[in-house]
Amino acid sequence: MMIPMKKLLPLFAVFMLTVSVTSCLDWDNEEELSYLTWATVTSNEKAPTLRADNGMILEVLNNVLTDTTFYEIGDRVYLQYTYGDTSQANGTHYPIYLSNYMKMVTKSYVTVANDTDDVYLSKPFSRVNSAILSGGYLNCILQTFASYATLNTVELVRYKVEEQNLPTDTLPVILMTLKHNATSVDYNYVQMRGLSYSLDSLATEFPQAKTFKLRLSWTDDSKFNTFDLLYSPSSNTP
Repeated sequence: MMIPMKKLLPLFAVFMLTVSVTSCLDWDNEEELSYLTWATVTSNEKAPTLRADNGMILEVLNNVLTDTTFYEIGDRVYLQYTYGDTSQANGTHYPIYLSNYMKMVTKSYVTVANDTDDVYLSKPFSRVNSAILSGGYLNCILQTFASYATLNTVELVRYKVEEQNLPTDTLPVILMTLKHNATSVDYNYVQMRGLSYSLDSLATEFPQAKTFKLRLSWTDDSKFNTFDLLYSPSSNTP
């Protein structure tokens, strides 16, 4: 999605680094109460079924697309929805009307183990809308300045070389930076992106850790930002 800067509207409410994934969102200025969550597609029919990170099965009542199918089974999506008639809901399955959705790119973070490993460029973001832990992922909704170069990725870079953790630590401090890994950008346009970074490998590296402190940093609008998040691998749902 590419949007001219001068026409950019607040497509997403700014829930900066909160830990809740079900909230009201004025995505398209609807007055009706709506909800947000991350989910996995379990059927890709025109009225798909999704499994939310908290375990709820969401059965879509309305046709999502008229001429093609939904995202592929197994894809991760960020969605806005309202509930249908829940009088017959059994506590796990809920009927919903899907209002908006966005496919999330799922990937692993990359690790800088020594100074020579840091090959990642760092163009500033236009805006980091949210960075939220859910489902064993760090889920990021952000806006990058447009790039027309071949190299144009968003990486979550772990600076292990700067950490002082031991394998036996029960509360390791993990240093991570979001980077727009691009050679050049056009500051007149922005692109909306959704990325989910898997954090599963941390539990393998630190088997005694019940909680991790993720010290997340990034640069947007030429301002350096940092924030601490607590991640518990034993509870991958919000």
